[in-house]
Amino acid sequence: MRNHSTSWLSKNKTMIDDYCNLNLPIDYDLYWLIGYVLLAFIGLFYALLGYRWWRFTMFVTSFSLGSLLLYIILSTQPTMTESQLIGVSCSIATLFGLIGALLQYVGLFINGFCFGLTLSITTFIILDIKNRANGITTSFWLPIGLILLLGLICAIITLRFQKIMLIITSSCLAGVCQTLVLDYFLQSSVLLHFIHKRLLFESTSTLCIRHWIIAFILPIIMLFGIVIQFSCTGKNYDHRDSWQRVDYILINDFIQNVRQQNSSTVHLTTTNNSNNNNHTSQPVVSSTGGVTTKITTKTVGSTRKDTDSTTTTLTHLM
Repeated sequence: MRNHSTSWLSKNKTMIDDYCNLNLPIDYDLYWLIGYVLLAFIGLFYALLGYRWWRFTMFVTSFSLGSLLLYIILSTQPTMTESQLIGVSCSIATLFGLIGALLQYVGLFINGFCFGLTLSITTFIILDIKNRANGITTSFWLPIGLILLLGLICAIITLRFQKIMLIITSSCLAGVCQTLVLDYFLQSSVLLHFIHKRLLFESTSTLCIRHWIIAFILPIIMLFGIVIQFSCTGKNYDHRDSWQRVDYILINDFIQNVRQQNSSTVHLTTTNNSNNNNHTSQPVVSSTGGVTTKITTKTVGSTRKDTDSTTTTLTHLM
């Protein structure tokens, strides 16, 4: 029995040593390499200018979430290749990105939901590791409940406290991007595969110390982004001012167009009424007692009065 335990421990130790090998990967796929380099630049943008360029932030976040969901849904189709899945997902997700960028409350909701999604996945992994250490089976509904609960709560909080939550959300997404990049270049996406397998409740190996060091990059970069944006790029700037300026310009343009149309209507109505008056003004000859009297009658229609009063009222209301 003792020899069996010793052999199991030595075998398990060998597997852990292979799994925790500090050698860097040398084979990188070209397409994934380009993708992760772009992800590194996106993470840098999130950390430095995520709030200042808030509309582009909303576009990138909505596009990323939409493409991820579409890829997961379309991956169930066995007839589609990998390139077709990526192409269709990114093409349709562009529409989601535009909707999130142009409709500000939709973009705020999606950004807040992504922040809650990050918190829920982190919470699930921590609880799952704790349950596995204690020999407890993690419930299937735990990740679903956490994603819905924390996602909706963070989305509602983002709609209420917009500036603070936009900075926190963009900084958190910056940390996620840079963590994924380092995970790919330093250990061939071990963390990403671990999270993916645990969300599917598949068996995985135990994380090593270097995996946890990579994971702790996320809060460090998140804190860095919050400090930079609050002290430099987001200081003395409020995104709601630009919304109000755009709304003010659109309202003024609409009012000016309505006034021009009303003035054109008044001019046309006045011209038509004057022409009608010229045609309806006719001399009437009456004879009384041999005396001929010429009376000129001028007809003023009630339609002109109603039109003029209505147009004047609309003009004053505008």
